[in-house]
Amino acid sequence: MVKNQNKLFAYPVLSYDTDDYVGVNFTLESTKILEKRKRISKLKYLFAVDDLYIRLLIDNKQAKGVLKIYCPTTKYREMIDLEYGENEIILNNENVNNRVELESYIILMEDINNFYSLNFNNDYSNDSFNLEKGSIIAMGKYENLFIEKDIYEFTKVSSIIKVRKASENQKELSIDYSDQNIYVYLPENDFITYSQYAKHCLDVVNSMVIFPALVYVLEALAKDEELLSQYEYNRWFRVINKKVKEIYNMDLTSTFIINADSIIIAQKILEFPLTAGFEWIKMKID
Repeated sequence: MVKNQNKLFAYPVLSYDTDDYVGVNFTLESTKILEKRKRISKLKYLFAVDDLYIRLLIDNKQAKGVLKIYCPTTKYREMIDLEYGENEIILNNENVNNRVELESYIILMEDINNFYSLNFNNDYSNDSFNLEKGSIIAMGKYENLFIEKDIYEFTKVSSIIKVRKASENQKELSIDYSDQNIYVYLPENDFITYSQYAKHCLDVVNSMVIFPALVYVLEALAKDEELLSQYEYNRWFRVINKKVKEIYNMDLTSTFIINADSIIIAQKILEFPLTAGFEWIKMKID
């Protein structure tokens, strides 16, 4: 049986995650290629199924494919009817930001008695089911898309590493990457100095604060593969992963970090901050 969130279905549901049906070719997913423009974003969504009974219901307008779009950031949600075959989905960029969730279903448009398919798993034997209008008979892939409002955020990794003042009694630098950005917490006196003078010597500050923070996070990812799946949807991870793909043509994985060396990766991502910092010092002293 298919479980949808906290709901159990008492009848077979065609899905990628279950074996309620056997030997059925089924496509209800996006092409994962997002065409982003200034005001809109376009996405191709595919809808096809070769189960004869479900296809007959679709052709007779007794069932249809629907796509649910939800953006947790903006709370925007929409239901779109899908045409059989390839669909072009257009999203208004004003309505969405960051993660966009896609869920798709085939639902009944009327009550159906004796719902049955030759492709049912043998566990259902010759059972048939009486289903009401609105019943889900197939579930597509759950997907996440990412639509960033500000393209510049993908150009500088330093934009996702934020410096903040630590709690009153904290004497050491600390790093927190559990949120959408990576936060570096400086002791109060250090933070005051940073706030007053960092803008005058960014290259030096980047090598003192941003560079070690990035190395720290990369080392954490290298030690624990589960962190990759835990944070892969966080903005900082996607920005760093994008830079790694640009530089190495590789995905950010624990194995990659170990083989390429976190210190080397961080230097390349930040465009060699130590060299820039030393050049600034040299110029000032000379």
